[in-house]
Amino acid sequence: MTIKQAIEIIKCVDICCNAAETARDMAIEALQEKADRESHMQWLDDIKNPLEPIKVQAALKSEIMKYEYRKEHKPKDISTLDYTIMHALYKALAEGLREEKQ
Repeated sequence: MTIKQAIEIIKCVDICCNAAETARDMAIEALQEKADRESHMQWLDDIKNPLEPIKVQAALKSEIMKYEYRKEHKPKDISTLDYTIMHALYKALAEGLREEKQ
């Protein structure tokens, strides 16, 4: 059983008293935190792959090219999501390079 399946099962259980609801909420939160930690650890393992920084760098260049095109031809199509994606890729690349140096 995966963590996501366990979360869904716990959410589906009909609980009638407050103490049980609190326990259910705590269990869901703990499983979600565990999934987040495992996801972060997987990301750290992936970023150690020599190709991963190259992929992130290529994605960042692609987003910058799309942004520059939109800025020149369709400025109204630029959204905060564009900035968010570029920032997230930049941050991932910087963190990956920092991890590589250590």
